[in-house]
Amino acid sequence: MDSNTPIRFEIFAGHQIVRTEVLMGASLKIGKLSSHSLRFDDPSVSRLHAELEVRNPNEVILKDLGSDQGTFLNNEPVMRSKLFTGDRVRFGGVECIVTIAGQTARRPGTEQVIQTSASARGPAQVSRKSLPNFDAEVDRGYGKVLQVLGLFGTSVISYGHLYESEPDVFTIGFGVDADCVVNPGVLPTADAFPLAEVTDGGAMLVHIPDNINGEVMLDGKVFDLNGLRDAGRMSRGRVPDSSSLALPLRARCRLTIGEFSFLVAVIPHPGSAPPLTLSDRIDPPLIASIGGVAIFMVMIFTLLSLIPQSPESLDLDRLAALNRFIEISLEAEEKIEEKKNGEDGAKKAADDEGAMGKKESLEQNKKYQIKGTDAGDPSVIAARKQEVAQNVVDEIFSSMDSGLLDGNESAVALGALEGFTGNQTGEMAGNAFGVGGLGGVGTGTGGGGDGVGSFGLGGLSTVGGGGGGRGGKGYGSGASNIGRKRRRKPKIIPLAAKIDGGNLPRDVVRRVIMSRAGAYQSCYERQLQVKRDLNGKIEMKIIISGQGKVLQSVVARSTMNNPKVERCIAGNIKKLRFPAPKNGKMVKVRYPFRFKSGG
Repeated sequence: MDSNTPIRFEIFAGHQIVRTEVLMGASLKIGKLSSHSLRFDDPSVSRLHAELEVRNPNEVILKDLGSDQGTFLNNEPVMRSKLFTGDRVRFGGVECIVTIAGQTARRPGTEQVIQTSASARGPAQVSRKSLPNFDAEVDRGYGKVLQVLGLFGTSVISYGHLYESEPDVFTIGFGVDADCVVNPGVLPTADAFPLAEVTDGGAMLVHIPDNINGEVMLDGKVFDLNGLRDAGRMSRGRVPDSSSLALPLRARCRLTIGEFSFLVAVIPHPGSAPPLTLSDRIDPPLIASIGGVAIFMVMIFTLLSLIPQSPESLDLDRLAALNRFIEISLEAEEKIEEKKNGEDGAKKAADDEGAMGKKESLEQNKKYQIKGTDAGDPSVIAARKQEVAQNVVDEIFSSMDSGLLDGNESAVALGALEGFTGNQTGEMAGNAFGVGGLGGVGTGTGGGGDGVGSFGLGGLSTVGGGGGGRGGKGYGSGASNIGRKRRRKPKIIPLAAKIDGGNLPRDVVRRVIMSRAGAYQSCYERQLQVKRDLNGKIEMKIIISGQGKVLQSVVARSTMNNPKVERCIAGNIKKLRFPAPKNGKMVKVRYPFRFKSGG
């Protein structure tokens, strides 16, 4: 079997050559499979259609392998037949012209063009009429390429391309400068031998040592190199003892030099590949995969956003307790404001003399009596005043015994009385010299502490005692021996919120914000350890999305001026989750807090 004989297949589509294949091998499979030597992607060709068995250049056997639409040789169906150069072979609907390199035998009945016997050389042995026009070229638009393939046995050991527009040389020899290394002594020179060359003018030459023979294939015919030399188609080479042959487009030359074989061919330049379009650069499966993952992630996040709040946030008892806490906080704020207003009024009357007693009177031992309007029966009015006065005094002393007059609560209401006259005890009612607010001669420590807002009792050492103001109110000077003021716990008092936009009820906003009241208290108390008199008011600006998420939590105004407390409270509010507004619109909230240290 011979695996070094090149066989060329010119493949046609109608009358046009669509591709050319040059194959070598002892057995060449033909069919649809990608593993075959000659593959046709055509519905008329079977998966395993035919086979070429190459024994030597003169004995190439074509065998049909049971194909569906048959194998035809020169339009005749065959199962097994010998092939010759120039035969037309059709595999199903695909037609080829076969050229076998080195074949000297011809199909019976055809003219033998060239005698290739090595012992019979001479000009008469080559028919000049049958020689191809080696100067003819076909311009495909991109120029030509001189292709060189070096083989050792059946292995490719060297490969080169020489372009028409770039003069260059492909060399062989035994030195390191050669493009392909060959055995020494087989070349006419010890230097690197220029096997193939592209000249400055674009001519494509193959240089052949005189002792080397080979073949040239062109237009379906094979020509012996010795015959071409004798016919004068080759010129003397620029290296001694060698000849040069200009190869036209589609020409192929095969040389055997020692143990090496070289195939030199002129092929059309394939041209530049067109730039890829955007659609060609994009890998559709990759884009589809990325899109699928993105859609999956969006679905996951959407499902997570639809998960309801934890059952703890829906606990009705807890909601009721939070609402009660807010109500108590608001009521406490209102009471503090009212008490503040009362204290401001009482301070104006501080240190004034009480209505009880009269400093111009020289009497002391007189009972209390009510000073009112003297209209009607004098005896009845006097008795009625005395009865009311006694009842009031009893009530005052009862209140003192029960501890109500402790400086933190308002005094017992006395009704619409103008005042008292007289002393604490006495035989008869009337005016008496008054010191201490009840008309008694009060000598002693005096009322303890600030008695503003309380019923003044001088000389009894009670909280709120001292010189009573008008109407039983006044300012007590001195220290009390009854009770001490205790330090109160620091407080955070939520004030009235302002809500703008959206549809979120005020009580819902309060409930959610105050659900983290303990966290706000912790923020405040931590800084109280640093500054004991830390007080003030912080107003938070809160923006709630249409889904109930806190988008913004910042300090709008602050009189506390403590960034750590402000940042801590803003961060806790940012963690809140509100019910979604009914109209789905954004809600803006201004929520103030008042902080009191309790000192």
